[in-house]
Amino acid sequence: MGMTKALSDQLQKCDIVLAVAADLVVSTAETLKGMRSDTTWKQMYKYITDVAKFHNIDIELPKRRRCRPNVIEGFVSLESSGQRECLDNSEVIKVNIYFPVLDVMLSEIDRRFNQVNLDLMKSLQACHPTSPNFLDPSCLNTFASMYDLNTDFLISECMPAKRTLQGKELQSVVDVFCQILPLATAFPTLKRLLQISLTISVSTAQCERSFSALKRIKTYLRTTMVEQRLTDIALLSIERDLSCSINLEEVVTAFQRKDKNRTIVLY
Repeated sequence: MGMTKALSDQLQKCDIVLAVAADLVVSTAETLKGMRSDTTWKQMYKYITDVAKFHNIDIELPKRRRCRPNVIEGFVSLESSGQRECLDNSEVIKVNIYFPVLDVMLSEIDRRFNQVNLDLMKSLQACHPTSPNFLDPSCLNTFASMYDLNTDFLISECMPAKRTLQGKELQSVVDVFCQILPLATAFPTLKRLLQISLTISVSTAQCERSFSALKRIKTYLRTTMVEQRLTDIALLSIERDLSCSINLEEVVTAFQRKDKNRTIVLY
């Protein structure tokens, strides 16, 4: 799973760079394909056994005990009775766990990021002002064609729009859209293209993490808390980047100073 962490983090970023993410998808898939080999497995299995021995963990799988069926007792069999050579522990884990996990990961990457999606991600990046292909019609054609936008109109709008935006401080697609919006009559196709670009790149990962955290907040010990306290705790969890920067010592000091008659000594 560690091989896909960089790709997972990149895809969940709020300010995701789609062109970089597309290249990372390809490189991650190639890495996983390279891991599906006997040489890589032998190295990994050696590491697994070393770690298991260090922690006194037995990783040997129990072998199935085979015996001759009672129904053929007293008979002479001229055919094989089904006895097969037992695979060693390394082969069993490789065939039943290691290779199947890699195959599932590769199939999911291929299903979610086919060539059409990768081309779309790279085309979307041409809407970003920091991209070297910013508002390049040849790069935007794939994106425009997919959403039935007139590519001829787009080509005629990109060049004057790019000149109009020169000299302006643009850091994101939102900044570009805010500059183009008052000129929507002059650049209708480009305005529509930017709207779609902003919609597609929205990531729901942050929202999903916030909802997943609610089960850790609303525990059975907090079922009787008032709504305002629950809201405040949820806000601290959702805005973790800000809450983690709070100096707890200063909070305790401020809380202590609010009432001089407290019987609990906090510090």
